[in-house]
Amino acid sequence: MLGSDVCSLEAAVTQLRHEQNFTVAFVEALNELSEAYFGIDAAHSLQLSQEAYEIALALQDAPHQVASLWQMGWVYAVQGEMDKSLAKTAAAHTLVQEIKDLRLEAKVVYVLGLIHGVIGNFPESLQHRMRALEIAREVGNRTLEADSLNAIGVQYLELGDHTQALNNYSLALQIYRELQNNREPMVLINIADASTQLKDYPQALHYAKTALEVSRRMETIWYESSILRIMGTVYLQVGDGEAALSCYQQAASVHLKSEANGQVLSPPEHLSLMIDMGKAHMLRQAENQATQIWAGALDEARRVGAKPFQMQLHELLYQQDKNSGELDAALKHHEAWAELKQEIFNAETDRRIKTLQMMYDTKEAQREAEILRLKTTELERMVQSRTRALEASQIEMLERLAIAIEARDTGTGDHIKRVGALSADLAQALGMEAETVELIRLAAPLHDIGKISIPDTILLKREGLTDDEAALMREHTVVGAKMLSQGSSKLLRMAETIALSHHERWDGKGYPDGLAGDKIPLLARIVAVADAFDAMTSDRPYRPAMPADRARCLAAGMDDHIAKPLDARRLGAVLNKWLSPALATSAKATARGGA
Repeated sequence: MLGSDVCSLEAAVTQLRHEQNFTVAFVEALNELSEAYFGIDAAHSLQLSQEAYEIALALQDAPHQVASLWQMGWVYAVQGEMDKSLAKTAAAHTLVQEIKDLRLEAKVVYVLGLIHGVIGNFPESLQHRMRALEIAREVGNRTLEADSLNAIGVQYLELGDHTQALNNYSLALQIYRELQNNREPMVLINIADASTQLKDYPQALHYAKTALEVSRRMETIWYESSILRIMGTVYLQVGDGEAALSCYQQAASVHLKSEANGQVLSPPEHLSLMIDMGKAHMLRQAENQATQIWAGALDEARRVGAKPFQMQLHELLYQQDKNSGELDAALKHHEAWAELKQEIFNAETDRRIKTLQMMYDTKEAQREAEILRLKTTELERMVQSRTRALEASQIEMLERLAIAIEARDTGTGDHIKRVGALSADLAQALGMEAETVELIRLAAPLHDIGKISIPDTILLKREGLTDDEAALMREHTVVGAKMLSQGSSKLLRMAETIALSHHERWDGKGYPDGLAGDKIPLLARIVAVADAFDAMTSDRPYRPAMPADRARCLAAGMDDHIAKPLDARRLGAVLNKWLSPALATSAKATARGGA
């Protein structure tokens, strides 16, 4: 049943449409109605905001175009269609920066932060959330300030920084309480969640119970289920199955009340609740009840196509059958689990590539659209200036991504910075022009950007890779080159060449194309030497840095074309510059001993 507010808005829009009153007032009414339908009928909400955008476009009303694009991006995000959400919200961001409307920009960057957080682009996400906080404070929007602080806290929690998460949550809580805002239970839930992850169970229960009291006082029933489930999780952690089950049963009861009001529980939420209820029964030593609940959950997960939940449930039921001696049934669950793991693995790899390409394509589309806009006004000087700025924005995004990828493996992004600088030094020593030297300094750090497509289970694996894993790892060169191929600048053209060919070998036994000798692009060979040398002379968790002399000899021996034009002293001078402090000291001591 629709509320009275929605019905009155619907009547107003119908009246304006009947009068063909296609003015700003009509656009505002459409957007307001779209927002009202947001949690009721997402498809209709999108239809209304699309209509509002088209009319605002015809009226050349940029602020209302931004508002409509923002609304569409928000709805797509909630539906899980992140590619469409990012496209709409990025378009709104480009437009709002042109019109310099801080209040609108704050709303847009807030949603951009949420989107990038969902797709795993944490540096970009944190940047947008910090910008939303900055604007909120500048314009005095206290509610948005609290929302942004809460969102930043969520980001820090996902990054494992519990202290920063709790600091931001506490600031958000203080503002919500000052404003008597009904989002107060939300941030209390988040504090309870962070406390649970820190294993501070008394504090987690304190905040969860406080959240429940506040939620009931404010009549915000939609928070109660989450609160009760957090409490159930805490009781599970401390081994109190009865208390955990009671919380989960109360959460289920809240869901039934919500469904009576038209708020249906999403399949993931329902499946999570069933899994947790089964775990509570296991603590109560009621194995049969747990098995029955999990079997029913597995049927539902199959029906809705929720493969991660299917995988989790097969693993739980495998353990149940194995412990009870039902080995044939256990084997079937294990086989199903293994098959689903491979499917999810492949889908996740595809998603990583698609998401990254989507982000890059969005930047490229913005760049091309802006160039076209400036050309139509015949402001060539502005075109050139803005083109450089937009290309710099593209490259900055790629560099941040490259650093984030490198940090997955080494813990920092310093390696790729050193590779860029060492590659430039080698290029300069080989007599290349200053422009080329500077370009290779900027392009070299992007050499491994295709590793975004490699799952952590492979990238961080310390033991040997299987044949299939090694084949997937080798694909990062092709993926990286494809990502960089969409750009048009000299820098990105150079980066594409390096990304594709930096694993080719002089003897033709490299990849992806098996190129040999001079057929390997010189720039790729320079970066290969720099990459190998820095890797050899850097400490890693699984091995110490290689002795200086050996690293220098191996790096020089990788490619005669690079080593021969430089005599031993010049090559040594370039490479020695990039030794770690400990290795540099060792190298000097060795030199003194041999003198």
